[in-house]
Amino acid sequence: MLTDSLNPAFNGNTDWQDLFYQSGAVNSVDLGLSGGNENGSTYRFSTGYYDEQGIIKARV
Repeated sequence: MLTDSLNPAFNGNTDWQDLFYQSGAVNSVDLGLSGGNENGSTYRFSTGYYDEQGIIKARV
């Protein structure tokens, strides 16, 4: 078995999953408005926001 106290890549103490993965998160917000009046006019407005952080760490 290869071991090297100065290079953690060669010993069993390296958490390889921690090097490449992270916790993921999702943020989602939706807003909708609708209405009308007695003359028969109606309106509808809807918007949304979606943001997702994946589990793979990005190397930027």
